[in-house]
Amino acid sequence: MDQLRFVSGDWQDLLMFLKTTNKNVRLVVLDYRGLSTVPRDVFWFVKKHKQILEICVDEGHHIAKS
Repeated sequence: MDQLRFVSGDWQDLLMFLKTTNKNVRLVVLDYRGLSTVPRDVFWFVKKHKQILEICVDEGHHIAKS
């Protein structure tokens, strides 16, 4: 965990990071509600921020990748 960067913050921190980086991003959330309860909002968000290459959701017993 000590080797990971940008592992904490809020929604505004994420938006600022995405606006200022050219690097590819793997977004990790604790559950689907961490993204949104409206699937089309998640689709729009990922489509707008092309640097998000993968979303990982911690489901407790394993990690689901999208």
